[in-house]
Amino acid sequence: DNAQHATAADGRIDLYLSKDLHNLTIHIQDTGCGMTADFIEQRLFKPFDTTKGNAGMGIGVYDAKTFIEQAGGTLSVNSEPGVGTTFSIRLPLHSSYNNTATAAPTGQGL
Repeated sequence: DNAQHATAADGRIDLYLSKDLHNLTIHIQDTGCGMTADFIEQRLFKPFDTTKGNAGMGIGVYDAKTFIEQAGGTLSVNSEPGVGTTFSIRLPLHSSYNNTATAAPTGQGL
């Protein structure tokens, strides 16, 4: 949604996927207005900080980053004002926690 708001009607939003042995990376690239390094560092991932006034709550990018990090991944941003922005989401292909099922106890049922 943010990429659509930042990109002119004749602009582009592209999605690229790449994979290596351990990670899947999703790149979302737009030709929108871009963001300054100061904005990215000071405001982008800060909850409830919005540039959309009453049209947004300012939690989307914060929530996305939190969810991605809880899944063991990373969210990075590369942006240039007047050129566009690329968000890169790296997610591990395999979970780091033990995914084995616990055996049901033997004995009589209910």
